[in-house]
Amino acid sequence: MPTDQLFVMFDSIVRTTTCLEHRAIVERWVVNYISQNAHFTVEQATVIALELTSRLSPEDFDNPAVLRALAELDVRTELDWVMRGAYPLAGTSPIMIPSGGDGTIPVYPASDVTPPMTVESSPTLVGSMHPPLDVDIDPAVAEISAVLVDDALVYFSQLPQSGIHLQKDEQPDPDVLVRMALERPAGNSSAPARCVVKVNAEAGVDLTATVLKALAQVVYIGLLEHVENVSECEKAIHPMELGLIAHIVGTRLGLTVQSDEMHDDHWMDDFFYGIPDVPVDHLVNWKLVGLAAVALEDSLCGFARF
Repeated sequence: MPTDQLFVMFDSIVRTTTCLEHRAIVERWVVNYISQNAHFTVEQATVIALELTSRLSPEDFDNPAVLRALAELDVRTELDWVMRGAYPLAGTSPIMIPSGGDGTIPVYPASDVTPPMTVESSPTLVGSMHPPLDVDIDPAVAEISAVLVDDALVYFSQLPQSGIHLQKDEQPDPDVLVRMALERPAGNSSAPARCVVKVNAEAGVDLTATVLKALAQVVYIGLLEHVENVSECEKAIHPMELGLIAHIVGTRLGLTVQSDEMHDDHWMDDFFYGIPDVPVDHLVNWKLVGLAAVALEDSLCGFARF
């Protein structure tokens, strides 16, 4: 299934869940699953999450223990299970997760194999774990290192490959932490303008999450040029969408878990800890959030997207 169709399906499943409380649970559960399972790609984790939530009965939605157990299910290929002495249950269909191009990989959750298998702390990876990035730190990124967590330096140094540049704000406004601009390289007025994210290196606080949200906005805007059937209303980016993209990617790459700043985002507090029976699909286009999370993660891992 093409990536855009996958996230259209996610958006559709959310919007067609008639019980508002259940809809809110699906939203939060899927976002948490994608964020916490970086050994799968964003697309793979989304497919698994949607399949697992489809197995919930109405009573299960009201049982935190069931939701927690579902999130902890080990998911592996048949070969992985066989090597551990387990086999898919007769008549069980695998979850088909995407694997490059039009390929797919069949996987089975622990609930679909026999004998029953307990959760292991270090499951064999099925998806694409992010490889260690042995790269030089971009000198421009090094200049703003005082306001970033250490691991962010490596990931942010990958951005020029996608046409996005981070640099120190040479004329910082004390009230502005991050700002974006289109600029031509110095001394080359005929060169195409490039996207520059300028960071206030004198802020004295961790700006990792703020920079991630600025990058989410850049990627989101870039996607609008390539995604069809987006209404003018949907093109207006809501802060919750930016927060969700930053949360998903930042958590998967281990950046925002090092940063206390994300916890100061009231939109994220509302999403994860707000009124439990209020979904956010009236604020969030899940198709665009999913596509932007894929694009941002790819850009931070050195896979040029724009």
